[in-house]
Amino acid sequence: MNTLATRGLGSLLLVLLAVGCGSSGGRPKVEGKVVYKGGPVANQTLTLVSTGKKGDAFSKKFPLNADGAFAGDVPSPGTYKVVIEPSLAAQEKATKEDGVKAAPIPKKYQSEDTTDLTWEVTEGKNEKVFTLRD
Repeated sequence: MNTLATRGLGSLLLVLLAVGCGSSGGRPKVEGKVVYKGGPVANQTLTLVSTGKKGDAFSKKFPLNADGAFAGDVPSPGTYKVVIEPSLAAQEKATKEDGVKAAPIPKKYQSEDTTDLTWEVTEGKNEKVFTLRD
């Protein structure tokens, strides 16, 4: 009888673990692309800034590939402000070599206080193309 009870308890634990490891507890995935004037925004960083309470706010940075694409995850679903900044590598390269800079983008996208881009990130996979405008 102990063996039967042990098997039942073991089966119950496996079911509980499987339910606990479901996709509902995973971090939301984000991916997309940033474009400006019909072309990709490259050598820059897309930063998602949570719009939660001041003490609970956080940000997550994603490098933009040569084709303007980014991918990764964020800690939780919610509304995020979208900020586009030159990447650290582009900033360092610009200071070392004259004339080597990331493509200019409108200044309003470079600060969370002035950007007009937001993204409502939900559980699971989220995809978005951001088109920057003058």
